[in-house]
Amino acid sequence: MRIEHGFTTTQMGEYLNITQSAYSKLERGQSKLDIDRLNRIAEIFSLPPHEFFSSEKTCNCMHELSELKKLIQLLIKELRSGTETTLRKKKVN
Repeated sequence: MRIEHGFTTTQMGEYLNITQSAYSKLERGQSKLDIDRLNRIAEIFSLPPHEFFSSEKTCNCMHELSELKKLIQLLIKELRSGTETTLRKKKVN
């Protein structure tokens, strides 16, 4: 989200009154985010704080995973079909 809005980690640190390094740790999950900082980040992105916990993002990921699973199943089916064709050709020869 930060990158999509064109913010650097330095800028985000400044907005939150913390160092760039401290902000980077928050972003990487190496440091815990308190409610005050969460609210400030929500303000920066003009979002209500609960949007960070929206199931829409989860739903999008689940949809993408479902589509990926379908593609993998099709590839496996095609690979098996190709292998069977190759084996039949070898038996004939």
